[in-house]
Amino acid sequence: MRELTERTAWIALAAVMLLGLGVRLAWGLRQPSDLYKATLIIVPHLANDWPIWFEAAGLRAPLRPGAEVFFDNNAMAMQAVLAGVGIAAAQPLYITDALATGRLVAPFPIVATKKEAWYLEYRPGRADDPALIAFREWLHGEAKRQRQIEAELVKRPVKSQPRKVRTAAVG
Repeated sequence: MRELTERTAWIALAAVMLLGLGVRLAWGLRQPSDLYKATLIIVPHLANDWPIWFEAAGLRAPLRPGAEVFFDNNAMAMQAVLAGVGIAAAQPLYITDALATGRLVAPFPIVATKKEAWYLEYRPGRADDPALIAFREWLHGEAKRQRQIEAELVKRPVKSQPRKVRTAAVG
């Protein structure tokens, strides 16, 4: 039996890191090329995520980043980011809440689009099913809402930790 397929959303990537304790300033991340010196968190089955992100930033992926840490899955990688281990390329869909609350931050306004997408498949005979139509409309609405959230979160300025200024009394 033939099935109908429609693309619901492209998969996007953003570089994310923990904002706090001056991590952004400590790593000296002022421009995307500064990531060459940072610790990149890599999930082996998503190893192409960093090269895709670097390409979107107009850079070549580093042959050897400053340091690399590997984790078996995204959940472990995001926990490592939250623990301040390094920076990960992540799908904003999975980290929207952490970005919205400031637990994670996208240090640069760059979102890369992977050549992958989410798809909804269904049998042609179900195309007029009210439940499928309602689900399909909800799914498309959520995908649109997520794209809007991603755009807003990436555009939001990163708040860096204030620098302590030393003053000396002149007498």
